[in-house]
Amino acid sequence: MSGIALLFPGQGSQYKGMGVNTYKYESHTKQIMEEASDILGYDMYTLCSTGEMEQLSRTSYTQPALLTMSMIAFQTYMHQVGIEPILSAGHSLGEYSALVASGALSFQEGLRLVQQRGQFMENTAKDGTGSMIAIRGIDLDELERLCIQHSTPEQPVVIACYNSRLQHVVAGHSQALERLNRSLEQQQVQMNLLSVSGPFHTILMEQAADRLATFLHTQTFQQSRWPIISNVTAQPYTSDVHIRQGLIDQMTCAVKWQQSLLYMVAEGVHTTIEIGPRNILTRLSEDIVPTTHGYAFDKHQDRQRLITDYSLDGWLKECLAQSISLPNCNWNEEEYELGVIQPIQRLKQMLSEVSLSNKNDLHAADIREKAASCLSEILRTKKGEKPSQQDVLIYQLVGGLA
Repeated sequence: MSGIALLFPGQGSQYKGMGVNTYKYESHTKQIMEEASDILGYDMYTLCSTGEMEQLSRTSYTQPALLTMSMIAFQTYMHQVGIEPILSAGHSLGEYSALVASGALSFQEGLRLVQQRGQFMENTAKDGTGSMIAIRGIDLDELERLCIQHSTPEQPVVIACYNSRLQHVVAGHSQALERLNRSLEQQQVQMNLLSVSGPFHTILMEQAADRLATFLHTQTFQQSRWPIISNVTAQPYTSDVHIRQGLIDQMTCAVKWQQSLLYMVAEGVHTTIEIGPRNILTRLSEDIVPTTHGYAFDKHQDRQRLITDYSLDGWLKECLAQSISLPNCNWNEEEYELGVIQPIQRLKQMLSEVSLSNKNDLHAADIREKAASCLSEILRTKKGEKPSQQDVLIYQLVGGLA
């Protein structure tokens, strides 16, 4: 198993110029940008590169922009690194990016969904009755107590995101937030007003949730290539019905991010790769489980470290070494030629091409898949293990080498 989880950021991660210089040399960037512009009816490249931050921070623009940039980052990751995760999750809006990357939604479907979602949320919050604040330095039980103390049925304030052991986000009615803010100031708690336009993940988003439910009712979801963790339950989605309900509930329920990461670690995740703007989720991962290895793909240093740590050249060399060292129990010359000699030759050819080619001309995911297929064919042909054990060994070899 690779032990890798892909994490997709949500609203608040946007910044002017996000991803433009990082991914401008990738062939898919222009294609994805143009596709997004055609669907949305405005120039996505201009919005992300030189547009006004005020517009980019509007929910109806932020959400499609972040999904677009996350998909460009994901395609770049698959092109340069190419290792599929064992699990994936997205923070709030990022859950849509996770679903698109896994194949549960197409990019076009995901973009139209977040366009509607953003408009529903913006319209519901347009009267300016609420906002969100990130808080560090207070015990969770104490924060929950203060939220209850300063809430009324008409003016609620709740924990909207359980982000890490050290950070939580509260959201709610402006007046309730003011009352909570005064109490927190007395305790010298660190607070940061988030760059969002409303009290998301609270009951104040119920109208937007109802509208999204109507829109989602006609949406079908495909089988994902790997499990996606729900923000609401911190468990993997199990069906399209589960996904649909989870996306609706997410509008008014808290994001259980800390719980989601703890679940992933319990399932064997030891490395997280943040796919999208900034490194917010990478920092949160360090807060939650300091032993995990985190890479923020948007950061040049992290991206280069990731490419080095998961070197395609090194992986192919290890595939060759494993292929040659595996014991052989098949003495049929014809089978050995077809199932061992020729796959080893193909592995050597791949290694030669990777070593000599411009890395931008290669697609790491395709090469890894072909190499894994060769390794599988060699192991089955050599018949060094029982059929039931072969599957386990192939899984361990390919996953471990990744």
